[in-house]
Amino acid sequence: MDFSPENLTISAGDCVNFVMSNTHNAIEVSQDTFDSRGTQALDDGFQVGFGETKEIRFDEPGTHYYICLPHVRMDMIGTITVE
Repeated sequence: MDFSPENLTISAGDCVNFVMSNTHNAIEVSQDTFDSRGTQALDDGFQVGFGETKEIRFDEPGTHYYICLPHVRMDMIGTITVE
């Protein structure tokens, strides 16, 4: 019940390839939602569906917070820091 890696640092313009199983997804959330282990998706944030493979490009520096919707309470969470 972990993303691998759980915390990733990349350069602006890099892409991250998400490969999800049929029981996991990745939903970008705000830092407050992340910290409280909530489930409210971030407006205009990335979403990778159950069983989906998707490459996402990150152009702007900052930190992106994401969760696995059904497993957030089990701390299946992650961050991507863009430098």
